Amino acid sequence: MNNLNNIVIIILTTLILFSCEEKKENDLSKENIKGNVKTIIERTFDVNKKNNDTVFRGNVYYTNFNKDGFKINLKIISKNRNYVELYKYDSVYNLTNWKCFENEKLVFETINKYDKNNNLIEKTEFEFNKYRFKYIYTYSKDSVTEIRFNKFGKMISKTVKILDKKKREIEKLFYNYENILEHKTFFKYNRKNLMTKKINIQFMKMDNKENDSTRILEIVTKYNYEYDKNSNWTKIYSSLSKKDTTFFNYKYEDVNKNWTEQIYNSPYSENLQIIKRKYLYY
Repeated sequence: MNNLNNIVIIILTTLILFSCEEKKENDLSKENIKGNVKTIIERTFDVNKKNNDTVFRGNVYYTNFNKDGFKINLKIISKNRNYVELYKYDSVYNLTNWKCFENEKLVFETINKYDKNNNLIEKTEFEFNKYRFKYIYTYSKDSVTEIRFNKFGKMISKTVKILDKKKREIEKLFYNYENILEHKTFFKYNRKNLMTKKINIQFMKMDNKENDSTRILEIVTKYNYEYDKNSNWTKIYSSLSKKDTTFFNYKYEDVNKNWTEQIYNSPYSENLQIIKRKYLYY
């Protein structure tokens, strides 16, 4: 009887631990896509703002997901192009290998390594089967540091992400190969954890040859983000001018209320960019 009780306790403990384990967010959730999607098919068009002439860009995008909502491949097909990305995961859906093919020729590849807590600790990049860069990641309670090295083992850049209690990125610091801070970005969020503001500060070194002095010039740019009720961007505008506002409009004609058409209107383009989506479900 005691043995039976012990077995029951072990089973219950295992179930509790398993239920408390944090579930990894899948790619569909990251992209705010609802339902058990198998494939997303996208076509992009340019529409002239003056005369409404519409031109199909020629590429058809096929993004395929497994039943757990993680990307397994991306295919871009056109008359003169056959582009493929392949994604490979471990048993807990850490991305371990990414490959990119152009017309059946391997162009880029990354190989990732993780620690026992499923934190990414190393990423190695290859271009045309030749070593390109290695990234090393270290973690603290409220930050993640990424250092990029070249093939000779010399540091090229360093990026430090500062996190809040919800593990949201609230600050990002960019350092050059001399470990000098060149750029930093601040982020703010709303109650839905959607980013509403981004502040970029770029540091520029200004040398004065007349008096042999140096000063640091700060260039600050602020961006604001607005969303619709489905948590998709509707506006992006900078602090420099309201004329810089970029608008996004959507149509939701999918059975799961995923957007099926996005209209991208940039003040710097003569054309509207329209993306049309179709969803295939399991």
